[in-house]
This record gives sequence, structure tokens and C-alpha cells, in this order.
Amino acid sequence: VGDEQRGHILELILLKLMLFATGRVTSASSGELYQLQVVCMSATLPSLDPLKSWLLEADVYTTEFRPVPLEYFVKVGPRLHSGDLDRVVREIPLLQGDPDRITALVWEVAQEACSVGDDAASNATGVIVFCATKAWCEKTAV
Repeated sequence: VGDEQRGHILELILLKLMLFATGRVTSASSGELYQLQVVCMSATLPSLDPLKSWLLEADVYTTEFRPVPLEYFVKVGPRLHSGDLDRVVREIPLLQGDPDRITALVWEVAQEACSVGDDAASNATGVIVFCATKAWCEKTAV
């Protein structure tokens, strides 16, 4: 819904479920009607209004609650910038075998998580690295 590059399979599945739930499709074996509830969650959906209207009787729940504060930075070359590119936070060290300087960043977060002790392991921080291409993702993952 609203995304030309992906989501068409999800749209087909939801459409079939909607037909099934409205009684236009019944169980082939017994002819029974089923009640259906679909719960969809997304942290990235830009607008819920098209999805809500497409699903007809959908209820939408949104929240801004974050149990862990979100920090984001942008790496440009060897420098780490604030998320809004307003300032350079610092220069990232060059490690052997890490020409993109990504490993150094992930290693820092891993060390911070490990240094707080075993009791805090369930509350440890994490890192998500977004890469521009599939090839870059594969290279970075190795």
C-alpha cells in the first residue's frame, strides 16, 4: 500500500484475508465463516492513512514511546557527523582490514554493552548499519 517497490505480496495477502473475513470466501471443507484479526506493526510506514482507508474498518494505534533513546549519526568518509549533519562528532579510527571504518563503530558499541556487566545484557544497546547497495551490505557483514 503506497509503495511501488515493495509490498505487493503483502497487499495480495491482506486482500485475500479481507475477502475471507467478509464472508465472500468460506472454508472449502466446512463452509464455515471465520472471524479474523490482523495486527500490523511498522516503524517505517510514512503514512498510515492510505493503509487505514484501504483496510476499511482498520483501527490505527500510534505511539512515540521509545524505551531506549534513539541516537543516529551519519558517517561521511572518515568522519562521524550528527544525524542532522550539523556538526562533526569525531574522526573514526582506521583499523587494518576495515577500509570503510564501519567495524570500529560497531566494535565501540559492542564494548560498551559488554562493559556494563552480565546483568545489563538484556538492556544492551545495538547498532543498525544501513548500506546503500546489496553488495556493500554483503561486504560490510563479512
